[in-house]
Amino acid sequence: MDDLANKTSDIYKKLETHLCYTEQASFYANITLMNAWSACNLTDVYKGSVIATTRVWFDVGRLEEGQVQRDSPKFLDNLKKLLEAYRKHIKPDVAYYGEVIYVRAIARQATQCVRVLSFFLLAACGHLLW
Repeated sequence: MDDLANKTSDIYKKLETHLCYTEQASFYANITLMNAWSACNLTDVYKGSVIATTRVWFDVGRLEEGQVQRDSPKFLDNLKKLLEAYRKHIKPDVAYYGEVIYVRAIARQATQCVRVLSFFLLAACGHLLW
């Protein structure tokens, strides 16, 4: 557990990479959202759970083409459900797998071309393989 508390350790970095990949894969699997760009960081690790925060930049033009009502509360709700539904299965080269069990979404900024949303992810650890 000491390595998990050390943000420079390989275990911490792999955990961050994996959870953030899970978040990105959720968007990339959706044709309308696949061009979203995100910056994800692991913020805390506790026994049995992992917390990450991410900011996602959406292309407003692409959302409009997909007829997405980006200012609707349903847009945030649907993104939360998308992240909560995504489960990652274990692979030999990944030290962690689990599922996102809680998502909080906040609309941070809206410009003419870009919609920025922040997400707070809480994931339950399925296995720690060290």
